[in-house]
Amino acid sequence: MPKTDTQQPEALRRAVLAPRLLTPEMLVRLDGWNYFARTDLKPPDLRDCAPAGTKVDDTDPRVVYNGHLCVVNIPVIEAAIVNASRLYGTNITRMQGQLGSIIDGEEGTGKTFLLRSLGRDFQQRAEKYYSDRIPVVHILAPHDADSKQAWLWEIGQFLGLAPEPKDLTEAPQWAKTKQLRCPDLSIPVMHVLEHAKTDILLIDDIHRVTVDQLAVFLPLSDYLRNKLGITTIYCGTGAAEIFHAARLKANRHSKDPQHNTLPVLRLEPIPYRDGVDLETWPRLVKGFEKQVRLHRLAEGDLTRHATYLHQRTGGRLLYISQLVCQAAQAAIHTGEETITLDLLESINIGFTSRGRSQTAG
Repeated sequence: MPKTDTQQPEALRRAVLAPRLLTPEMLVRLDGWNYFARTDLKPPDLRDCAPAGTKVDDTDPRVVYNGHLCVVNIPVIEAAIVNASRLYGTNITRMQGQLGSIIDGEEGTGKTFLLRSLGRDFQQRAEKYYSDRIPVVHILAPHDADSKQAWLWEIGQFLGLAPEPKDLTEAPQWAKTKQLRCPDLSIPVMHVLEHAKTDILLIDDIHRVTVDQLAVFLPLSDYLRNKLGITTIYCGTGAAEIFHAARLKANRHSKDPQHNTLPVLRLEPIPYRDGVDLETWPRLVKGFEKQVRLHRLAEGDLTRHATYLHQRTGGRLLYISQLVCQAAQAAIHTGEETITLDLLESINIGFTSRGRSQTAG
């Protein structure tokens, strides 16, 4: 048996403590990303919260917190975080030969959460030694990704280099002159990435681009890796297939499929049936139960419904998160302060219509 990797508990701890109270656009801007990467989650203490039955609004600390639950204490997520932690720990000390990776899997399985957890872990490790760097850049695949400039624009927006309207009053005039105010950002982006010693570029939503569009970006990605030592993590449903086809198209001199791949971290729905895996799903549900902040939620109130929750959600993290979070918030507003089967039945997450009669036993 190999010895325990000392980085493992630290990497997992960083993932678990990631703050949730961020809007989507904050994470693709440097200030918002830095807050996410540097701030640890602080769950509200029930002793400091309004008593059970107190009427509260949507700004109540428990209501807000219970809307952003997420857990990572399942083997597939743990293994992916630890393996990526090793990979990028090696990359940071290499002058050449850095290796990127791909996060792939079905919709709702936790890919984006994993991507951001890897970026957060790497940034916290880097900032132990350096305080003047931008070790991680986090972007989404452009909505119009036909040109290299579109990809550079996304990076420029993250870095604060792309001109944008400051407020709603400026937006109409900005829109009229947009074409004149969208300069080539190649030089300033490269300058900042080089001097900020950026190491990792995270790209989410790869499934939104075509093979041809990603092929346009890959020469730029190769340049960033070979000149600046920046490795890229691609994330999205079908990302491995899209990347492989794009690499073959972009690199016409190498047709060997083995030379056009990256390590793939693959996430799938969590199984829960005889002969496959009867441990992981209950462990996940128990993790949610421990995180929920309700005055009357007792141990086992959620885990006893593990079978029902799996059939309602198909073993997908997105849907169990929605189901439990909505139920927890509803329990506060109704004063019930626990999660019952009746409450879970009343919530529509749009995944399946299976009801109590089909799932409870």
